[in-house]
Amino acid sequence: MLLVTSDNIAAIEKFISKRWPDKIVSTQDNPDAQYYKLGNEIGSESVYKQFTYARNVIQWNMNLFLDGKDNNWSKRVSKYRDEVTEGYNIVPNFFISARMDKELSYDDKIYETQKDNKFFIQRHFENRLFDRDTLLIYHYDVNFLYVVSLYAQNDDGAKQQWKDKVRALFRKEIQQKLQGDFKFYAMTAHPNVDATQYIEENFKEVLGKLYQPFPNKEFFSLALDSNEKYKEENDKLLEELKKHFYVEECKIGTDPTEILEEAKAITPVPAGIEKQKTGVLMVMMENFADKCVKFLPYGKIAIGIKYSKDSMAIVEHLSEIGYILFHTRKDEGLHLFAINGDITVVDSDELGSDVYKNVGTTEMYAVVPFQTIELDSSNLHSSKKSFTLKTRYDAQFEELNNLQ
Repeated sequence: MLLVTSDNIAAIEKFISKRWPDKIVSTQDNPDAQYYKLGNEIGSESVYKQFTYARNVIQWNMNLFLDGKDNNWSKRVSKYRDEVTEGYNIVPNFFISARMDKELSYDDKIYETQKDNKFFIQRHFENRLFDRDTLLIYHYDVNFLYVVSLYAQNDDGAKQQWKDKVRALFRKEIQQKLQGDFKFYAMTAHPNVDATQYIEENFKEVLGKLYQPFPNKEFFSLALDSNEKYKEENDKLLEELKKHFYVEECKIGTDPTEILEEAKAITPVPAGIEKQKTGVLMVMMENFADKCVKFLPYGKIAIGIKYSKDSMAIVEHLSEIGYILFHTRKDEGLHLFAINGDITVVDSDELGSDVYKNVGTTEMYAVVPFQTIELDSSNLHSSKKSFTLKTRYDAQFEELNNLQ
């Protein structure tokens, strides 16, 4: 067992620097090193350097997706930037100092540092947490006695267990710190509101405040600085957003599904907006890229209605259809659009020659108007809808949540 006291700190520094020369060195030789002796204050140069590290990590992450040089990595690594909101995931950074208080013994705890400066922030814009240039540094103390004894044991399992515990603790502490500085909300669009289009049209107002961290890409996280000087600005933004979205307070790290579903159930639909239509008209279409040029620019298509169970289900739920989904019975190659108006069923003789028909052998057609802006369909699975070989190419009706 290695006994660490204030008398042999120099010997410990020498031992550490020999074993891990590229990671931990004496602060006497390098004031910007990753190991800080107790009592040493973190200088402005060190803070600046840590912010530079964070910027480099963000750029490295983006290069995986922008350069296309490492497809293997880009499939395994999450992208920091969200394409819809153009918000960036929070990238925290750390200073870790050693504590050697006698009363700590050999426990494995992480402590909030006793130094005056415990938190550092760098930003280009205020009140924009999800911004590429909003960078955060947190400062913690670690029990040096425990770390040295852990590595002296050469127990890989114990090391990994400690690393996992530290990561979980850091995550919890950072969430608590952010929760104190910001108010977090979960949002999802009102019926027939195109969230992507709204964000594009109001980009300046929501930039850096919105992000999509949730598996369900219809949900958004909204972060607003809780400082009193931003109250008027934030109240005005919330009032506007609530005209188009369900907006509910939701702590960071919390799944918002239950909160938002409850909001949908109890919140009256805003005036001028119809009751939400959650039905999906599923249209089997191979070679979509070639065929869509004949109907996509016009925002209208005629879908063949047959005398079959699937077609009768479409007619029965005509007023409930809010989306049209083009698919190939697979979970890739999906194209989702919102319905834009009423769907009408007409005889083939009544159908104008300018309307594209998905099939040309039926006597009746459903004329479907739709918005030409494609919606996110990454969470949909057309394979969940059953079919037979005989009805493989027939259109079908299904509820949206049954395809998620």
